[in-house]
Amino acid sequence: KGSLDRGGPENLEARP
Repeated sequence: KGSLDRGGPENLEARP
């Protein structure tokens, strides 16, 4: 997972 802060497809753990 490296697309968290990038709003990628794995934004389930992304920061709002």
